[in-house]
Amino acid sequence: MITSYGILQNKKSIEQYFNAKFYQVGFEPVFKADGFSHPLMPIILDISPNIISGGSWGLMPSWAKSTSYQNSSLNISVHTLSNQKLNKEFIQNRCLIIASHFFITEWLDEQGINKDVYKVGLEDSDIFCLAGLYAIWKDKYSNSNNLTFTLLTKSTNVLNEKVSFTNKISPLIL
Repeated sequence: MITSYGILQNKKSIEQYFNAKFYQVGFEPVFKADGFSHPLMPIILDISPNIISGGSWGLMPSWAKSTSYQNSSLNISVHTLSNQKLNKEFIQNRCLIIASHFFITEWLDEQGINKDVYKVGLEDSDIFCLAGLYAIWKDKYSNSNNLTFTLLTKSTNVLNEKVSFTNKISPLIL
């Protein structure tokens, strides 16, 4: 599971790279965004390619009663997209997740105590996109609409060439 990534470029650099304008207010570069805190991160929706929106990490389906569901929807495997009810609801809602790197955790013991964390980026680019799905979730208490997203992941061998990861999952890089 990918639970953290970052974007080091500033707002102006991102807008120029994607030829799009930020709709998200207050974006600042972040080295390591923790998915379990559900940060507002820059994404580009398929329905509005010229706008960079801020979405909360962790997909929220319409039937979810509270935001606690987000912890279980940070990632969705492309191998299970057609098998899950959640995925069928959002398969057409595609987005680009703007990133400069992501982190992979290698657990060194079965107890989950010892670990190594690796920062992974592209050699030839300071900015890239991860594939994602998005949803707009209506909070029944505040009556507000919230843009949420999830990273698509896949099995990989590419990252395992230099390090023997036990976690053979990586985000789908576009």
